Amino acid sequence: MLQDLCPTLSPQRQTRPWVGAWALWVLTLLLLSPTAHAKERTDPSLLDQVQAWVAQQQGVEPSQIKTKPLDKRIPVPACPSGWTFEAPFPGQASVRAQCESPKAQLFVQWTSLRVKLTLPAPTRQSMAPVMTTKTALAASRTLPRGSHLDESMVQWVEVPAGQWSAHHLSDLSVVQGSQLMRDMVPGQVIRRQDIRPSVLVKKGQMVSFQVGQSANFMITATVQALQDGRMGEQIRLKNPDSGRILSGVVTGLNAVKTP
Repeated sequence: MLQDLCPTLSPQRQTRPWVGAWALWVLTLLLLSPTAHAKERTDPSLLDQVQAWVAQQQGVEPSQIKTKPLDKRIPVPACPSGWTFEAPFPGQASVRAQCESPKAQLFVQWTSLRVKLTLPAPTRQSMAPVMTTKTALAASRTLPRGSHLDESMVQWVEVPAGQWSAHHLSDLSVVQGSQLMRDMVPGQVIRRQDIRPSVLVKKGQMVSFQVGQSANFMITATVQALQDGRMGEQIRLKNPDSGRILSGVVTGLNAVKTP
């Protein structure tokens, strides 16, 4: 009876409007929910892009770079304008990803998975000792400038391989018949620029002239040099007694022999 007198009190008529309003309110909250909105805007390819960018910068394959997962609480928006990357902290494995539209900025950590190369064990040949010194000629005693060198005036010394050059003397025959251009002290290395061919026989000097090639036949005479001569050079000579002109080869200081 009351329902007939007061239709607005009918349970059926009171419930339906309330249920409809409640459903509309719940649907609005879901559509405006930040979580739902973030899921729609999540860009799962960002870490792949960071991995490819770091690999290019490091000059390695992308498979050798591993990115660290992002915090799940941080939404990663889709970036239609394209992500840009940079390494803001030199020496640190961190990449800054930036999006122009919509404005966004994220930091991604990464690690390198480079494979270490295993060097082959040294062979017996590679373990052979390396020559660290070379031999060179040096003065065996104090030698004044102008000295005519012979074997008794020089000695062999060790010179570090890194300091040895073509200016050092490694052939004893080079000093034979040479003259020093400067004073030398014992042990001082003789260089090519320190010597010059000696004039062993000077023009006008009396020199010893040896005739014969063996001990069985050898005559020594004193003759006059008609020209200067160095070791091994052939010069003209004069016999002061007979006036005869001879020729001889310089063999030493003031010494010549028949050619």
